[in-house]
Amino acid sequence: MRIAEFFGEQLNVYSKAEILSKLNKGDVVRAKVLEVAADKLLLKLSDGNTISAALMNSINVKKGEQVELVVKDTLADKVFLETVKTLEQKNIQLESEIKNELMDIGAKSDKKGVEIARQIKESKLPLEKEVFNKVMETVETYKGVSIEKAVYLLSKNIIPLEKNISCLNQIVDEKYKIGDELNKLFDNLVSIKDENTNNLLKTFLTKNLGIKTEASNEKANVEVKPQLILEKLGEELKNNKISPKVQNAIKEKVIEFFKNENLNSKDPKQFAEFLKNIDFTEKGFINAEKESMDKIIKGIFEKINFEKKDTPVIKESTKILTENDKREALEKVFDKFCVKMNDSLTKEELNMKNIYREIYREIESIKQVLEQAEFSGKGDVFENIDNLQSNLRFLNELNNHNTYIQIPLNVFDKNHTGELYILKKKPSKKSIDMDDVSLFLSLNTQNLGQVDSLVNVNKKNVSVNIRAESKKVINFIKKNYTDLYNVLLKKGYKLVDIKYRMIEEKVDILNVNDIEEINTKRQKFDYKI
Repeated sequence: MRIAEFFGEQLNVYSKAEILSKLNKGDVVRAKVLEVAADKLLLKLSDGNTISAALMNSINVKKGEQVELVVKDTLADKVFLETVKTLEQKNIQLESEIKNELMDIGAKSDKKGVEIARQIKESKLPLEKEVFNKVMETVETYKGVSIEKAVYLLSKNIIPLEKNISCLNQIVDEKYKIGDELNKLFDNLVSIKDENTNNLLKTFLTKNLGIKTEASNEKANVEVKPQLILEKLGEELKNNKISPKVQNAIKEKVIEFFKNENLNSKDPKQFAEFLKNIDFTEKGFINAEKESMDKIIKGIFEKINFEKKDTPVIKESTKILTENDKREALEKVFDKFCVKMNDSLTKEELNMKNIYREIYREIESIKQVLEQAEFSGKGDVFENIDNLQSNLRFLNELNNHNTYIQIPLNVFDKNHTGELYILKKKPSKKSIDMDDVSLFLSLNTQNLGQVDSLVNVNKKNVSVNIRAESKKVINFIKKNYTDLYNVLLKKGYKLVDIKYRMIEEKVDILNVNDIEEINTKRQKFDYKI
């Protein structure tokens, strides 16, 4: 268990006692205060040695007290220590600081206001009134969204709309796994009994698999989805380095556009004209951002391939698949969605943007085929499809920020969901240093249950912390760790450290950046003096 948080009260020790010479950065040691002066402390350590520590600032201790000190750093004959404060002390101090900051921006400093401000600061967002008010508005407008979740969405530059909130809740509550949703849709399609619907579906599958048919070549226009335009708009704004504040202002205007019944949301020209007519001065655009709008608008509609592609209106073919063939054809289509784990796996095969795009398009095509028929359970199938597509868009948006990826995996001919979290040591840094990166991989397997791995890569050295649901699984992994060692060695990496423990706490996209603190405990030296 983590014993405390430390900050503030610093001491420098110039002459190392034997016990201090054995300590590493992050270790904690206890000592007894023998004397307190204006600029130094005299401390007695567990081995009987006394040390004189120079104070970097004032310290709140009394003679005779026991203090806990954490090693901040070591340098030659110096040891830099800090006193450890309890979590309660830290919270009191932070609350006082937060209330002062809330007063400065003219926001409420009640219990709810303090919690909003705390979450904003922890997410590295600026504590500004506009951000504060947006969080407050979100938690008051939508049910089922906590302060933490509202701040999380804003920190990823995702507008906290109802669908985005729903997607986030499903992922956090482990109710959405891309592999499970694909399996569910597969089962729903296989179970369709209506003859006309099956004829349409089987004809589409025949065409999809490249079998020549006499299906009609008529075309149907595909509606451009507002959520898709928002997604592509976000990408273009980010690529053109438009400030987050202005990005959100534009997105909110776009939402107004889609809600306006007098405007045609399917017409690219109307949409482009609408964007150009936004009051740039009012929204705080700089000239460079204003000049980028034509390029941004063009980029959006170049990337939205859905409105450019025609979808076949399927009619009965002279060659229809049998019921068994229908299942086999569906299996081939859905197998394409899963990443097959093998030694020949390439970087391109793990391009999640392409995978999500391919899944979305195939499912959209299936949906448009099914829209032409009526069958029992149609509502459930379309709800399944809508949920899958909404979450694909949401995952793609998260993927833009290098935080969280769900991967449909095929391992030993069984479909699973892999969850990959990329932990950024410096949240403000956009790029990832692949020579010094931490990854958290969570796998839900059929035989081993949930297996989590925190992987730290430093140049070619790899350290792994493995968590499993049972000791039996841990023992199994221990017996076979040499396989992991050899696989990494073949790829040019060396496994230098591996640890095991039981899964005790839930990890999700909201708290994943704390995982290194969960797995890396400080060593504590607890001696009686």
